[in-house]
Amino acid sequence: MIALRRKHTSGLNLRVELASAVLRFQEHFGRLAGEVERLKERALPDVQAKGLIHDAFASGLMPLRFLPDVSRAYFEPDLAEFIIASLSKK
Repeated sequence: MIALRRKHTSGLNLRVELASAVLRFQEHFGRLAGEVERLKERALPDVQAKGLIHDAFASGLMPLRFLPDVSRAYFEPDLAEFIIASLSKK
């Protein structure tokens, strides 16, 4: 969560505070994007992947309404998307 660092608004320079908040957001987003790219390149055995999916839903990290979509994406991947991803790794 990126929030303004001030508790009181007396003498608040909104332009400066927003610029600072946007810079912090960009920095954190850049780190997140880099981590996602590293995770995309990581191979997981099916058992471990299924366990992580289960744990994400069981712990409440993901709402259960997304389970059918996640399950379909894992067990029935889009063939064209799979082929493109496989070719781009070569």
